[in-house]
Amino acid sequence: MMSGKPHIVIVGAGMLGLAHALAAAERGYRVDVYERDSQALGASVRNFGLGLHLGHARGEMLELARASLQRWRQLLPELGIWYKQHGCLLLARNAQEADIIACFQETLGQEYDTQLLKPSDLPTAIWQNGAPVSALSALSSPHEIGFASAQLIPRLSAWLQETKDVRIHYQCAVLGITEQTLHTARGSVTADHILLCSGHEFRHLMPHLYADSGIRLCSLQMQELAIAPRRIAPTLLTGLSCLHYPAFQQTPELQKLTDAYQRQLHQEYPDILKNGIHLIIQQFDDPSRIIVGDTHHYGADANVFQSEASDLILRELCSDVLQTPVTPLRRWQGVYASAAHPYQVLHPQPGLTAINMTSGIGMSVGLALAAQVIESL
Repeated sequence: MMSGKPHIVIVGAGMLGLAHALAAAERGYRVDVYERDSQALGASVRNFGLGLHLGHARGEMLELARASLQRWRQLLPELGIWYKQHGCLLLARNAQEADIIACFQETLGQEYDTQLLKPSDLPTAIWQNGAPVSALSALSSPHEIGFASAQLIPRLSAWLQETKDVRIHYQCAVLGITEQTLHTARGSVTADHILLCSGHEFRHLMPHLYADSGIRLCSLQMQELAIAPRRIAPTLLTGLSCLHYPAFQQTPELQKLTDAYQRQLHQEYPDILKNGIHLIIQQFDDPSRIIVGDTHHYGADANVFQSEASDLILRELCSDVLQTPVTPLRRWQGVYASAAHPYQVLHPQPGLTAINMTSGIGMSVGLALAAQVIESL
């Protein structure tokens, strides 16, 4: 043990905890991470495995995404796992969605480095074999990176322990925090600084921090589907994502179009809005499988029961866009913290920082946010 190094202790070995462990180790800290489970089981492994650029609003969040994507491009080859750098396509399924992405391209396309594709461009842009697709146009972004999160998180954990001054203690519950001491099921440890990165379970250790924070929980449904083997290069979004991502509400013209589209959906497809559905399709290294989601339900607690009707809507939307039958293989629920601002960094007492990603974009901005937090200590 290099006792001369300052010591950081981190609670939580999900994406945000590991990102802070990496940033701290690279800045010369001795790092211990405590995780109550045998592996990360939360939002960090229940997502699309997407480093997103297109959806973030200009300013701080877009810059964090750009810095994180740059770091992923350096890090992923070192981890030695599968990943892809084929960007994303946001498909317009109808005239309203086509108007939104055309407006985006006209007003913001140069800043986001996007292109507007015609219907004739889409089959080869999506499928390697040029199969049909149901869309009027698409917004193409070159920056997105895809990776299988369930492979990435364990590998990142192992790599940190193999190559950095990081020790990760799994199956070790944290019972409390007093001053700069962490009390765990295996004893207490005192550190120069404690970072609380406990994901959607933020209320368990220090609930008084969040009594008036406005943070809720968002529960969502995702599923893995079988398709006839076809290689999908980019991550696929649709115009429904324009109602979810702030990038598409950041000018008066875009806000007017998205508001009008939301009103239309409320009249014609109320279940899409009721369940917070915006279709994302991700394919990893198996051409016969795709990951599809998702729904959004907000409340003080996560939903206990999942809706078969919502899963069916997602499958029907997916099948219609891809013009191919889909068969469900497995389904799961994701849960993450949600608030008006995309993240929260709290300093409740000397030597303690609590970091919450409150927008479900930890994979997209977590590496840069962690570097920013560690730099500020």
